[in-house]
Amino acid sequence: MQQQDCLAAYYLMETHNRPHRNQRMRVVFLVQEPSIWDKQSDVYDVFDKDPEVDVMMVVMPSYDAIDTMAGNKQGRYDPKIWHYFSSRYHHVYAFTNIQSLRVLRPDYVFFDRPYEGLRPMEGLRAADVAQFSKICYISYGTQGLKLFIHMEMGNPSFFSYVSYYFCDSDEENTLLSSAYPFAGQGGVQHFEALGYPGFQSYLSARVERNPVRRILWTPRWSLDENIGGSHFFDYKDAFIEFALRHQSNTLQFAVRPHPLMFPNFVQQGNMSAAEVEAYKKRLRDSGIELDEGEEPPFDALLCTDILLTDFSSIVMNFFLLNRPLIYCPHGPALTDDYERMAACSYVAEDWGQIEERLEMLISGSDPAAEQRTAFVEEMRLRHDGAAKRIVEYLKGEYRRKCEPIYSATVEKMLLEKKKEMLSFLLQQERGTLCNMHSYDWYDYYLELLPIRLHDFELRQEERQLLEQLVCVYENDEVKNGYLMLAMLLLAEPMGLPIPLEVDQFSDVFIRDMKSVFERDDAFV
Repeated sequence: MQQQDCLAAYYLMETHNRPHRNQRMRVVFLVQEPSIWDKQSDVYDVFDKDPEVDVMMVVMPSYDAIDTMAGNKQGRYDPKIWHYFSSRYHHVYAFTNIQSLRVLRPDYVFFDRPYEGLRPMEGLRAADVAQFSKICYISYGTQGLKLFIHMEMGNPSFFSYVSYYFCDSDEENTLLSSAYPFAGQGGVQHFEALGYPGFQSYLSARVERNPVRRILWTPRWSLDENIGGSHFFDYKDAFIEFALRHQSNTLQFAVRPHPLMFPNFVQQGNMSAAEVEAYKKRLRDSGIELDEGEEPPFDALLCTDILLTDFSSIVMNFFLLNRPLIYCPHGPALTDDYERMAACSYVAEDWGQIEERLEMLISGSDPAAEQRTAFVEEMRLRHDGAAKRIVEYLKGEYRRKCEPIYSATVEKMLLEKKKEMLSFLLQQERGTLCNMHSYDWYDYYLELLPIRLHDFELRQEERQLLEQLVCVYENDEVKNGYLMLAMLLLAEPMGLPIPLEVDQFSDVFIRDMKSVFERDDAFV
């Protein structure tokens, strides 16, 4: 078991074992991007209507993959994003105002994405939140590619700390459960396939069809074929030319690129900012609507009759409206559900095939309709009502009296990690520790600092180690600060038989140490 897995399993057990401090269940949703909020919004709404639950929302600073690649500073809020959430919901807080999720005393925290790099501010890592709350996750988009499930399997910095992951398919559930078996088998981590809330609004959509039909093109944001690939440069001119030949009072065309597409192309040097603006002007001049993707995709898809699309997580959403789509593949293996969706749709390998299929569908011919309808109904049985099932599941977990779970195996591994750190500290040369917060090992030391073991024999071993260190310290005329750091790994400050010589440490460490040991939920 890796170091990260040990720590994650420990915190999952600690949050499982800790009694609920609140009479009412408290749930926090961490949000950052309106365009993906529709995957969690139905669950939020069910919680919000429940008189037994207090539900809150915390808006994180705007940060996306482009910011990560560009090394942009953290802590920036897009006014449009803040207004989107604050104007629609109550009990909405900016993270920069509260500084710590602890102040909200949550029992459960829903994360909106699994990428730690998009949450650079202190206190927003999964490893931080898992120390005081159970983490829940609903994917911001259906996986679609087998590669993306395997990427989840290889992302322990997030998924190892998740208590409840509500998967979008049995396939994902099976693979994730096999990737993180230790915590799951211990009963403290749960991968559940209760249906995908992001599908609900599409499955229940009932709207009169507009006499003016609409064809929407949704090109992907990245040219990387391994993550789906974009056909934008292949089809950007042909799409406009086709629209100019076919648009009329009863047929309209629109483009909704992934919100990151144009910024990514500019950053990667695929297009200049001037070329982006020129293409947008061509669309306007050609009477083609450009949807910049600032809102969730529901309304855009609901008013679409035919979808032309690269790989995307929203493809299945449109498919569940039971309308025809033309899928442009780019190589990577699809998940089982996406394979079946593609088999019930129209696959096009080049523009010639796209044009042929578009003209067929415009004429009213839709030979895949019967097969598509059958699969949509199958998906309805699996996913309709998912939000209510998830809420009832978590409320049941909250009410259930859980037997404490401890793992001597995990604790033994953690003690070995502590002993390795003790050995490292004791080998360091004497000297000032005023800059210790800048040392490479500092963050790892802080991760080990709050760990307190429950196994009797392991605690006895810790006491013996502490006694040996105290003896060495008392005979040390210089009072080596590294010895004090070592002792703190084995006992809290109040449990030490000697006073801490705090003048040897940096102010940053004193602050961090207080933050660990003054928590009202500190592990003892």
